[in-house]
Amino acid sequence: SAFLQQVLGWSRTDASGALDMATLFVASPSQLQQILNRAGMGARKLQNLADVGAGKGAVTDIVATALGVPAREVVALEASLPLRRGLAARGYQVAETFEDLDSLRRFDAITLLNVLDRCDDPSSLLEAAKSRLSSTGVLIVAIVLPFCGKVHEGKVGRT
Repeated sequence: SAFLQQVLGWSRTDASGALDMATLFVASPSQLQQILNRAGMGARKLQNLADVGAGKGAVTDIVATALGVPAREVVALEASLPLRRGLAARGYQVAETFEDLDSLRRFDAITLLNVLDRCDDPSSLLEAAKSRLSSTGVLIVAIVLPFCGKVHEGKVGRT
């Protein structure tokens, strides 16, 4: 990872993704199902999903399955090019940001799982996600506590 960062100038996220090293845990399938059930979404089948900060797609797989959304109807938003390539190989539609998508595209569910502490401007990201929800859409957010912002890509810094 250090070699790719130093020689190619890649971020830690890109290097870890290219080497298949980066894995974050958000919730197990059973934990996620309990959360969805408590929110009244356990039986609700959605048409599509946008996963912001999809990483390698392991959590995206769990969320899409729990929500009943087929891979072809999932948009994985990811800043890292090596990770986007892997997400596309999983059958997801891939984009770097919401701005890369059709401006009229709306989603039944958007997830922001452990990404608000990893971006330059969390409030703008929340607003962008909210603006992309369908009229009955749901925004699912998870943050690491205690909150400790660390930006890997963007204006604030690069690690």
